[in-house]
Amino acid sequence: AVHPDLHELDEALDIHYVPHMGFDDFLKYISEQHFDIGLAPLDDQGFSKFKYINKFIEYTRAGVAGIYSDCELYKSVIVSGENGILCDNSVEGWVNAIGKLIKNDELKIQIASNAQKYVRNHMSKEAVIQLLVDSIPELENYKAPNAEIKEYMLLLIRFQYYLFRVRGWF
Repeated sequence: AVHPDLHELDEALDIHYVPHMGFDDFLKYISEQHFDIGLAPLDDQGFSKFKYINKFIEYTRAGVAGIYSDCELYKSVIVSGENGILCDNSVEGWVNAIGKLIKNDELKIQIASNAQKYVRNHMSKEAVIQLLVDSIPELENYKAPNAEIKEYMLLLIRFQYYLFRVRGWF
């Protein structure tokens, strides 16, 4: 979504801007372009401290090995060298991390595969439910109380709902 002014690098690098797109289009684009490395630079201050691990999830879903800023957000899911690469936010850090993956196809594949295993093991519906049950054990044996609703109560609720909708038209 960011379009930086990099005109001074036009002759040195082959740079082209990719406009913002929806998630399904993004996954299709990554697949069609055969990307195998994703970059997720992020400073560790201000608004960035409240972001989510979207890039990790997006790159993992696309089967792409990711390089991430070494910040609290990405440290919460990345084990550097296993399911991603963490690097410091310096030119040298990014160049070294990118070079490491460019030179080692086996590592790229291993990182992408391990990231997908991590997501399956920690972010699947079953894993999240288990985390909730482990965190709040009362949920496992909870039974909602049986409520007896009289037929006239349902009619009253229905009437209030339609009255609400009719008022919305006016």
